[in-house]
Amino acid sequence: MGIFRSESSNDKRKEQIIRCVKLGMDLRTSMYTVACSDEEMETLEKDEKFMRRVTVTGAILEMNLIESHDSAMDIQLAEGKTGAVQWKLERINPSRWGKATKDEGGDAPRVMIVEIPGLEKLMEERHEPDSDSSPLTPFSILQDEEDADSDD
Repeated sequence: MGIFRSESSNDKRKEQIIRCVKLGMDLRTSMYTVACSDEEMETLEKDEKFMRRVTVTGAILEMNLIESHDSAMDIQLAEGKTGAVQWKLERINPSRWGKATKDEGGDAPRVMIVEIPGLEKLMEERHEPDSDSSPLTPFSILQDEEDADSDD
Protein backbone atom coordinates (compact mmCIF):
# COMPACT_ATOMS: atom_id res chain seq x y z
CA MET A 1 0.00 0.00 0.00
CA GLY A 2 1.18 3.53 -0.74
CA ILE A 3 1.56 6.38 1.72
CA PHE A 4 -2.11 7.26 1.37
CA ARG A 5 -4.84 5.39 3.25
CA SER A 6 -5.50 3.16 0.23
CA GLU A 7 -4.28 2.62 -3.31
CA SER A 8 -7.57 3.99 -4.66
CA SER A 9 -7.04 7.14 -2.60
CA ASN A 10 -3.49 7.34 -3.97
CA ASP A 11 -4.73 7.00 -7.57
CA LYS A 12 -7.52 9.51 -6.96
CA ARG A 13 -5.08 12.13 -5.67
CA LYS A 14 -2.73 11.52 -8.59
CA GLU A 15 -5.61 12.12 -11.01
CA GLN A 16 -6.60 15.29 -9.17
CA ILE A 17 -3.01 16.55 -9.35
CA ILE A 18 -2.86 15.78 -13.10
CA ARG A 19 -6.16 17.68 -13.53
CA CYS A 20 -4.63 20.71 -11.78
CA VAL A 21 -1.53 20.53 -14.01
CA LYS A 22 -3.82 20.41 -17.07
CA LEU A 23 -5.33 23.68 -15.85
CA GLY A 24 -1.86 25.26 -15.78
CA MET A 25 -0.94 24.94 -12.10
CA ASP A 26 2.61 24.01 -11.12
CA LEU A 27 3.20 20.63 -9.49
CA ARG A 28 3.76 21.85 -5.94
CA THR A 29 0.63 24.02 -5.93
CA SER A 30 -1.32 21.13 -7.44
CA MET A 31 -0.18 18.89 -4.59
CA TYR A 32 -1.20 21.48 -2.00
CA THR A 33 -4.58 21.82 -3.70
CA VAL A 34 -5.35 18.15 -3.06
CA ALA A 35 -4.03 18.43 0.53
CA CYS A 36 -0.90 16.29 0.20
CA SER A 37 1.36 16.16 3.24
CA ASP A 38 5.09 16.85 2.87
CA GLU A 39 5.73 13.10 3.08
CA GLU A 40 3.16 12.41 0.36
CA MET A 41 4.72 15.07 -1.87
CA GLU A 42 8.16 13.53 -1.48
CA THR A 43 6.84 10.10 -2.36
CA LEU A 44 4.99 11.38 -5.43
CA GLU A 45 8.09 13.26 -6.63
CA LYS A 46 10.05 9.99 -6.49
CA ASP A 47 7.38 8.13 -8.51
CA GLU A 48 9.00 8.17 -11.98
CA LYS A 49 5.85 7.06 -13.84
CA PHE A 50 3.75 9.75 -12.16
CA MET A 51 6.38 12.45 -12.73
CA ARG A 52 6.55 11.52 -16.41
CA ARG A 53 2.74 11.94 -16.64
CA VAL A 54 3.05 15.36 -14.99
CA THR A 55 5.78 16.39 -17.45
CA VAL A 56 3.87 15.15 -20.51
CA THR A 57 0.65 16.82 -19.30
CA GLY A 58 2.48 20.14 -18.86
CA ALA A 59 4.13 19.85 -22.28
CA ILE A 60 0.80 19.17 -23.99
CA LEU A 61 -0.78 22.14 -22.21
CA GLU A 62 2.09 24.37 -23.32
CA MET A 63 1.82 23.17 -26.92
CA ASN A 64 -1.94 23.81 -26.97
CA LEU A 65 -1.50 27.31 -25.55
CA ILE A 66 1.22 28.16 -28.07
CA GLU A 67 -1.01 26.94 -30.91
CA SER A 68 -3.85 29.12 -29.60
CA HIS A 69 -1.48 32.09 -29.36
CA ASP A 70 -0.29 31.51 -32.93
CA SER A 71 -3.89 31.44 -34.19
CA ALA A 72 -4.62 34.70 -32.39
CA MET A 73 -1.37 36.13 -33.73
CA ASP A 74 -2.42 35.30 -37.31
CA ILE A 75 -5.69 37.16 -36.79
CA GLN A 76 -3.88 40.17 -35.34
CA LEU A 77 -1.38 40.24 -38.23
CA ALA A 78 -4.20 40.07 -40.77
CA GLU A 79 -5.56 43.23 -39.12
CA GLY A 80 -2.14 44.89 -39.34
CA LYS A 81 -1.41 44.61 -35.61
CA THR A 82 2.04 43.37 -34.56
CA GLY A 83 1.75 43.38 -30.74
CA ALA A 84 1.35 39.60 -30.45
CA VAL A 85 4.40 39.01 -32.67
CA GLN A 86 6.45 41.48 -30.65
CA TRP A 87 5.37 39.79 -27.42
CA LYS A 88 6.38 36.36 -28.72
CA LEU A 89 9.72 37.60 -30.04
CA GLU A 90 10.48 39.17 -26.64
CA ARG A 91 9.89 35.78 -24.99
CA ILE A 92 11.81 33.74 -27.56
CA ASN A 93 14.85 36.02 -27.73
CA PRO A 94 14.72 38.72 -25.02
CA SER A 95 18.29 39.88 -25.59
CA ARG A 96 17.46 40.78 -29.17
CA TRP A 97 13.78 41.76 -29.03
CA GLY A 98 13.18 42.62 -25.36
CA LYS A 99 13.17 46.06 -23.87
CA ALA A 100 16.53 47.81 -23.84
CA THR A 101 18.27 47.73 -20.47
CA LYS A 102 19.58 50.81 -18.69
CA ASP A 103 23.11 49.73 -19.72
CA GLU A 104 22.00 49.99 -23.33
CA GLY A 105 20.91 53.57 -22.87
CA GLY A 106 17.37 53.45 -21.58
CA ASP A 107 14.36 51.31 -21.09
CA ALA A 108 12.41 52.11 -24.22
CA PRO A 109 11.00 49.09 -26.00
CA ARG A 110 12.55 48.06 -29.26
CA VAL A 111 10.06 48.51 -32.02
CA MET A 112 9.53 46.06 -34.81
CA ILE A 113 7.79 47.41 -37.86
CA VAL A 114 6.33 44.84 -40.17
CA GLU A 115 5.54 46.01 -43.66
CA ILE A 116 4.04 43.51 -46.01
CA PRO A 117 4.00 44.75 -49.58
CA GLY A 118 0.51 44.62 -51.04
CA LEU A 119 -1.14 43.75 -47.70
CA GLU A 120 -4.04 46.15 -48.18
CA LYS A 121 -4.77 44.81 -51.65
CA LEU A 122 -4.59 41.20 -50.43
CA MET A 123 -6.90 41.94 -47.52
CA GLU A 124 -9.42 43.62 -49.81
CA GLU A 125 -9.33 40.69 -52.25
CA ARG A 126 -9.67 38.07 -49.55
CA HIS A 127 -12.47 39.82 -47.71
CA GLU A 128 -14.72 40.22 -50.73
CA PRO A 129 -17.89 38.13 -50.27
CA ASP A 130 -17.47 36.33 -53.61
CA SER A 131 -13.78 35.59 -53.10
CA ASP A 132 -12.77 31.92 -53.17
CA SER A 133 -9.46 32.69 -51.45
CA SER A 134 -8.43 31.08 -48.22
CA PRO A 135 -8.16 33.21 -45.05
CA LEU A 136 -5.30 35.69 -44.91
CA THR A 137 -2.39 34.52 -42.77
CA PRO A 138 1.27 35.55 -42.64
CA PHE A 139 2.13 32.24 -44.28
CA SER A 140 -0.34 32.74 -47.12
CA ILE A 141 1.08 36.22 -47.73
CA LEU A 142 4.61 34.82 -47.94
CA GLN A 143 3.40 32.06 -50.26
CA ASP A 144 1.71 34.64 -52.49
CA GLU A 145 4.99 36.60 -52.63
CA GLU A 146 6.97 33.44 -53.47
CA ASP A 147 4.48 32.58 -56.21
CA ALA A 148 4.81 36.11 -57.64
CA ASP A 149 8.62 35.87 -57.57
CA SER A 150 8.61 32.51 -59.37
CA ASP A 151 6.40 33.96 -62.13
CA ASP A 152 9.05 36.62 -62.93
